[in-house]
Amino acid sequence: MRETGSSSVHNESSRTYAFIELEVVNETLLESRNTVIERESELVPVGKWATDVYLEEQMKSLIRKDDGQYIPNPECPLNQARIDEAENKKKEYEARLELAEDAVCAQFKNTTHRCLGGNSSS
Repeated sequence: MRETGSSSVHNESSRTYAFIELEVVNETLLESRNTVIERESELVPVGKWATDVYLEEQMKSLIRKDDGQYIPNPECPLNQARIDEAENKKKEYEARLELAEDAVCAQFKNTTHRCLGGNSSS
């Protein structure tokens, strides 16, 4: 659709254009993209949990002296095994997400349709 108007700056008409962008997709690509979204939503709570574990362990393992300095808490040493467990779980979910993202990329490499996903070049 094109609108025509006039300008107070110059004598030429001004035109406004609207563009629409379309993407060619197939069921496999949509399923792969949905899997990425699912994996991202699975990673978020695991990542938050890993961060919470790290912060909790760091806070428990330090005490504040009267002068404001922090020193290791002799009654509660840092539980690195718990932090490592949380980080390993997060890495597991990050790997699952990466596999899902790779599957989307593979859709473009393995397709016989050059324009799939808006990719018009080979």
